[in-house]
Amino acid sequence: MASIACAACAATQPPGWQPGDRCTQCGAAVRVDQRCAACTAWTPPGAYCRQCAAELLPPGWYGVGRMLIEAGVDRLALAGRARALDDGQREVLSSRFAQQRALVERVVELARRCEVHLARPGHADRLEEQLVPLLPLRAAAVADLQARLDGCAAGDDQVLLAALAAAELPGDLSTLAQLAQARHDPGQTEQVRAGWLLQHDDTLATEAALVVVRAEVCGHRAGLGRDDWGRVRTRIGAAWAAGAGTPELAMAQAWLRRDGRERDDHVAASAALADDRALAAALPRGLADADPVVRLGCARLLGDAAVVEALTDHPRLGRVAQDVLARLDAGRLVTRFRALTDEDERVRALRALPRPLSPAAFSALCASLRGASAAYLERVIHTLTAATYDDVVAEVGAELVPALAEHVVGVEHGLVLLRWAVDTDERHRPFRPAAAAAPLAELVARLLAALPRVRATVDLHGVDRLVAVAERGAAFALVRAWLVDDATAPHVLRVIFHLQSVLACHAEPPDPRAIELLLALWADLSDAEQAALAPVLAEVSRRETGSAARPALVAASWRRFLAAPDQRAVWWRATSSYRRDLEELRDADPAALELDGGDPARRFALYAGLDPMAAPVMLRGLMERAGDEPGVRVLSPVIEALVVTLLGAGAHRHAMWLLASWMSEVVNRFRDDDRREAWRATAAGLPALAQRMAARRAATTAADPGDSLASFEQQIATELRLADEVTTREDEDRQRDAARAAAVAAREAAARAAQEEEAARAEAARAEAARQLAAAQAGPGADASLATQVLLPDQPLRTLREYVGFLRAMQAGADVMALLTAAGMTPATWGTCATAWGSVMSQRPEVAICMASLLRG
Repeated sequence: MASIACAACAATQPPGWQPGDRCTQCGAAVRVDQRCAACTAWTPPGAYCRQCAAELLPPGWYGVGRMLIEAGVDRLALAGRARALDDGQREVLSSRFAQQRALVERVVELARRCEVHLARPGHADRLEEQLVPLLPLRAAAVADLQARLDGCAAGDDQVLLAALAAAELPGDLSTLAQLAQARHDPGQTEQVRAGWLLQHDDTLATEAALVVVRAEVCGHRAGLGRDDWGRVRTRIGAAWAAGAGTPELAMAQAWLRRDGRERDDHVAASAALADDRALAAALPRGLADADPVVRLGCARLLGDAAVVEALTDHPRLGRVAQDVLARLDAGRLVTRFRALTDEDERVRALRALPRPLSPAAFSALCASLRGASAAYLERVIHTLTAATYDDVVAEVGAELVPALAEHVVGVEHGLVLLRWAVDTDERHRPFRPAAAAAPLAELVARLLAALPRVRATVDLHGVDRLVAVAERGAAFALVRAWLVDDATAPHVLRVIFHLQSVLACHAEPPDPRAIELLLALWADLSDAEQAALAPVLAEVSRRETGSAARPALVAASWRRFLAAPDQRAVWWRATSSYRRDLEELRDADPAALELDGGDPARRFALYAGLDPMAAPVMLRGLMERAGDEPGVRVLSPVIEALVVTLLGAGAHRHAMWLLASWMSEVVNRFRDDDRREAWRATAAGLPALAQRMAARRAATTAADPGDSLASFEQQIATELRLADEVTTREDEDRQRDAARAAAVAAREAAARAAQEEEAARAEAARAEAARQLAAAQAGPGADASLATQVLLPDQPLRTLREYVGFLRAMQAGADVMALLTAAGMTPATWGTCATAWGSVMSQRPEVAICMASLLRG
């Protein structure tokens, strides 16, 4: 075998070289070398090899010599043994070697096909130099190589490269295929095993370094460590210093000279280019290079937006080109986006729009929605929600909402946009103010209003954001419509309560918008709507007891209670779950004294009248705190009025519960010897009260017929029996005392009979004289008795006869409220009047005796 190599630079000459021609690389004289069959080294023509001293064979006998060496012939005896063979033997040996040499030629030819895709030539020749010295091979190795080569026989270069990269072939062929594949597709850089290749000081290491840089230019990461990056710089720098000034190498050298690997813009590369004129001169040539990666890299380093824009349609580099163009000249990218008419092209261009979205980009994005498909709308929404809402809030109402209004937007998409508009990702302010998201809130409210009013609509993900900004307009109207619908009212109330917790947990000070919304919605409802919503609101607030906004809600509820007298009753019932908290606020608020004057009885009459269903519980609290105060003893008319109200509403259970509770409290105190006289009048009216309420109950229909009232009936009967037992026992005691007094009087009368008889006439005379004297001294009004004497001039019932007549009328079963009206009294003033009479009777026993006499008469 012979090769034609330059004596000066050792460059191999092309096959068409003729004797006498100069070197095609350096222009020096060229010599012809011969490969030694004994050691396979190239040596100048002569008698002996300058490497192993073996006698050189004729070039045509190289295969014969290699077969003899494989057979064990010594290299020094090789020439003699070759000449000793006859022509037939030499032909057989040459033929066998030629078959194996043909396999090597196939491998070299495949390497040349890989070499076409690499940056530098000569790889196939080096592979041939690696493989030829290995010949001849054993028969098994030949068959295996033949099978592997047959498996890689493919016409398409990309398919062939993939097959060669995956096969285990001799020499560097698989590595060449991997490098070629990685150059074609920078995303496959990991297949190059760059870290291993870069450790070799050869042309493959330079190719691997170029592949790594190309991957970085195309936006892929090679995953190299610091040492490997140092080798990349070393290999590229060495190749550039050697004078191989190709545009790709210039691009790689400039790329690696940037100020940091993460900064890939032309500003970072400008300082490096200013110090290297050759580099600065080579890069512009890369803008017109046939390799699109080289064009992209040079354009990135030089900041040439026009070249980058031309690559935005490239099938493999389009995405990274769009990203680069967004940084170099976002206006070009937006202009290009506006010009696109194909949705698929628009979808590919969406990702490259500059972040944050400029007004021009946002406008182009909104304009692209007109006439677009649902799939494209979803991609646009994804792009929008990846941007920061604060950067485009001014354009949302002016451009996005009108564009969406022309599109058939689904509720789900609208809620996604609303969440994007409302959420801030800030712990201290989780939701934006309502004004910022108002345009999208109006749009979403109209979409939701078209859906059925069912729980599923209120439970859609993101509806809570709509509630958070529903302070006016269509959003407010939608939430109000949900509140007046039985199917949705409890669910939207839960959303409002949950919103209160979110705003209270993260805001300092707490954001009151949820409470303000609840109160504004309530104020907008009619009286009938408020009455219907009150029990629902009470139940939901009871279940939401863990709300962090509870103190603020209680305070706001009490302020509304004071500010709206005409709505107190229904609002008091609506906030029943906060009753204890409201009562604490009431007790600490001086404004509450204006309502009840601080009198417990008046307070009970006021608040129990607002919510008769809570009267039994309120009565128990009243009796625990102020059960022995005089004003409490005259609550029978108030209790009767509340019972009548409850019976009229069909709440028989609560009515009987209240009546039984009052009777129990009164009778327990009446049975106490120390408090009996104070409660006697109240206890005396209980039987008549029970009879009147029984009649009322019989005339009404219970709304809760399933509840058993027997226990309350039994309790009422028991209390009346206990009160009657006390009265009967007192009557019996009085009769026994009277009998004993009569016996004593009889004995004393018998003893004094004689004396009295003697003094009778004198006593009669003195009595007559006294009568005449009294009649003379009495003057006008002497016939007035204690029963008709005005004892309480400042009360409606001024005389004892009037007071006893009022009590007897009550006992006779007269209508209590009519009786109070006729006497010019209210339940509250009746309590004051009764308290005053009780005080008179406690101070003047004769009045009490007269009253008892009048009651018995």
